[in-house]
Amino acid sequence: MPNNPPVFFFAAANRSDSPLKALARESDLIRRALMEHRHNFYIQIEHEPFITLDRLAYYLTEFSHSIQLFHFSGHAAEDHLILEGTTAKGMQVAETLARLESLQLVFLNGCETEKTARRLLELGVPAVIGTHRPVPDEKAASMARSFYHAMAKGYELDDAFQNAATIVDAGETEEFRGQGMDGAEETPHYFIAYRDEKAKHWVIPTVSYREIIVPGASEIHNFQQSPVNQVLIQVLWEVLKDYSDELEFFHLQHQKGKHVDFRRIRRAITDTLPAPVGEQVRKLFAAEHRIETANIRRFTYERLDQIIRTYNSLVELVAYIMLAQLWDAKMSNRELIVPRYQSSVIRQFFTLSPHELMSYDYIRLIRAIRIIFDENDIPYFIEEIARAKKALYEDEAFIHAYRFMQYMREKQPHVERKLEAGEIESYCVQAEKHLGDIFRQLGFCAKYSFHTVKQINLIRPRHRLPMFRHITVKLDTITAGFLDEENLYQHFLDDNSVILVKEPLNSSKPEFLNLSPFVIDEHALKQKELSRIFYFHYYNFDYQTIYYKLAQMETEKLIIDTGNYPELIQELNDFCYLFFDVDLKHMP
Repeated sequence: MPNNPPVFFFAAANRSDSPLKALARESDLIRRALMEHRHNFYIQIEHEPFITLDRLAYYLTEFSHSIQLFHFSGHAAEDHLILEGTTAKGMQVAETLARLESLQLVFLNGCETEKTARRLLELGVPAVIGTHRPVPDEKAASMARSFYHAMAKGYELDDAFQNAATIVDAGETEEFRGQGMDGAEETPHYFIAYRDEKAKHWVIPTVSYREIIVPGASEIHNFQQSPVNQVLIQVLWEVLKDYSDELEFFHLQHQKGKHVDFRRIRRAITDTLPAPVGEQVRKLFAAEHRIETANIRRFTYERLDQIIRTYNSLVELVAYIMLAQLWDAKMSNRELIVPRYQSSVIRQFFTLSPHELMSYDYIRLIRAIRIIFDENDIPYFIEEIARAKKALYEDEAFIHAYRFMQYMREKQPHVERKLEAGEIESYCVQAEKHLGDIFRQLGFCAKYSFHTVKQINLIRPRHRLPMFRHITVKLDTITAGFLDEENLYQHFLDDNSVILVKEPLNSSKPEFLNLSPFVIDEHALKQKELSRIFYFHYYNFDYQTIYYKLAQMETEKLIIDTGNYPELIQELNDFCYLFFDVDLKHMP
């Protein structure tokens, strides 16, 4: 079995000067139709909503050995495809596609693509769907939905096409996927052509390239010998020892063959991690001694849920760190280049509903921001992200772990009532291992210190340099609890904020990153002692309110409106104006 699943590449070519209203809907309908195949890892979907010639070349090179299906949506006419910013000759595109060794089908969903389609067939592509004449925009979207829905149901290619093609007999609309075309002819819109009879019987693969869920995993790992949490503790101990003197000491003691108390290791691990993440890990560890959460110490749905929450907390934190730095970078350079696709990924995030966020892919958001950083040569505040970017795409253990976690997040609402106890056990065992693999690549967050800055006062004695009195809370060492500290520095930080710091705060001028308004401390806003850290959650467009979720227990929400911490609304509006030229309430 190949290492990677077959790729279905969907390229959309909308144009700013002649937009197709249904193009985004078409992409969404296709993804929905193929959702189960993607979730089961039968196929890998690559989607480029604003395809350019350069991006087309990139995808066809990057996935040259694995693309089985190429779908083009957008403007076309005669023998060329109209891409974003340029026009591509259909014959040249055909010759490039024909060199893809695994290609089974090309679907050209634009106006009058017959010449290009016929050329593809001549060059040896097994099957091609094209158009005889202009296609109404809405009809093209419906055709795509019906076709892929039939394919997803297991129809053979020819049957799926014939089933879907009947939709073109319905009434016409005014917008066409071509330019200057009236679409008045009676010729059928779509046709399909085959290289040979065998091509008619092609079906979408239904064999997973890899077992994401391994049956009997608990037996494979023999958790009677490796108790709950032991795999995770070993990984976190190894990953975090470089950032903790205590963990490094325990590691040296262990290497010398001396006894090490694993309770102290668990405590050191949770105290080394940033507070929002450390709190989630603490729940996995401390549950062994707490009656009210005792189910987490066993192979139960509650444990599986807590592992997924821990993963969520980590990837959300990394995403918000990158969003915060992106804002600073754009403020420093208003000419910063933000590619359209990456911009659309960020914009979409701020429009999601709570239901959509339950399965939202934060790694996708991280990847999008990373591309902006790299294309603009922005140095990463967290330097390790630059080195970890390869893992986001290529590290096999990380990719497998990420896909498992994303699969679980999408299936989680249905897991508890559908799975037997043995299956839950298998999920739990695998989830713990995969969480460890995620921490291997993203555990570097523990290198940096998180602080809440609550208040800053200027102290200016006569004939002496001014000093700044800061009231701060260091957001780690959670087992000892948070503590307000008062210190004098010759520099000043950002007040009422959660900051990420590279050096100690008392260094000459520590480099820091303000995470507000993505990560906030309610007690800093209220000028209260200790800390309550919240993550940005979503914006309610009906009531024009912002919802934050408590980092340690996301069911608890903080609701922000114009009468309650309006500065946070202003900050989010400033971010949206800077990147999208609209405020938050006008984002959809």
